[in-house]
Amino acid sequence: MKRVRLLIFLLGLCAGMSAQEWAKQELPGLEGRWKLIDIDMVSPSSGWAAGNYYATEGTWRGGTAGLILRFDGTSWKSVALPPVEGHWWLRSLCFLSENEGWAVGSDGEQGLILHFAQGKWSREILPEIAQKEWDLYGIYMLSGGEGWAVGGAGQKGAILLQRTGGHWILADLPDLLNKHTLVCVNGSSATDVWAGGFREGEFGKVMMTGQPWGSFLLHYDGKAWSEAEFPLLMRNIIMMDLQAFNEKEAIFAGYNPPFQSARENGKIAVWNGKKWSDAKPPDAAHEWKLYDLAMKDPANGYAAGEYLQRRQGLVLQCTKGTWEVIKEKKLPQVSTQWDLVATDFDGGKAWYFAGWDAANHQGIIYRLTE
Repeated sequence: MKRVRLLIFLLGLCAGMSAQEWAKQELPGLEGRWKLIDIDMVSPSSGWAAGNYYATEGTWRGGTAGLILRFDGTSWKSVALPPVEGHWWLRSLCFLSENEGWAVGSDGEQGLILHFAQGKWSREILPEIAQKEWDLYGIYMLSGGEGWAVGGAGQKGAILLQRTGGHWILADLPDLLNKHTLVCVNGSSATDVWAGGFREGEFGKVMMTGQPWGSFLLHYDGKAWSEAEFPLLMRNIIMMDLQAFNEKEAIFAGYNPPFQSARENGKIAVWNGKKWSDAKPPDAAHEWKLYDLAMKDPANGYAAGEYLQRRQGLVLQCTKGTWEVIKEKKLPQVSTQWDLVATDFDGGKAWYFAGWDAANHQGIIYRLTE
């Protein structure tokens, strides 16, 4: 009888465990050096990934030209994009359906937004902005084509654009945005939108040196933007990604930059409707960063990043609100140097991770199935 009970217990334990399987995605053989910087899965049979061709190495540097891949449920293929003069690059994607989406980046001098509709990509007209050089890093769109795009102009201030009535307009908030940079934006509705980044710093330099002057997070309630408050120990975080579920639940990921003897490490924080608090992710390594989130719900999902000293991809898993590191031996074996900078849930049973195989100078996408 004891043996029977033990067997039943073991069978139940195995049934409760989620077996993870990684599958490398076959990508088109693009010429030259290229990397992927974002991924947006609309469904298990439809998805998009954005990236850049590049000449100078560095995950967060600009590129020589943007690129977009499309997944049709069977394979990933490169798609045609409208011509952009000079060196230009893409940073982020946001799709409302498999038939409509947006991509943001820079034309080398100023922000760039591409719109996919009626089967093709086109460039959208942006408002005149006083700063001569500025970039867009994140975008969040609502049904009906309303939405927000965020970026920065170095230490001259954050950029906050709103799309309304089919046109982009500038949110003029000089006192609130002065000297800062916005990297990510997301919301649960038109009256619950978050935008985050960092204080007083230029995106490229901060991403290379990791030294901003503190956390910077805004909230929009449908009427006005206001600055969020943080606990003392969360006031120096570079925010890389946000995900809002409702007015009482949201989450962001990023990392603490090095300061004096402190080392760089990933950070995750959660919103409970009243305040932000540290989610206390595990200490993955001596130095590590988090770049992107893909949450199935507020308590279950994944985060993507990198081990800095080893120059390899990093994945955290959240199960019932508890974060754990997926051990390196359980990650895909890519090359001697590789990063994971983006992840997304396909709405079914799989998560997709995109990034860069630095050793072989090409983009990568892996599917994780539970």
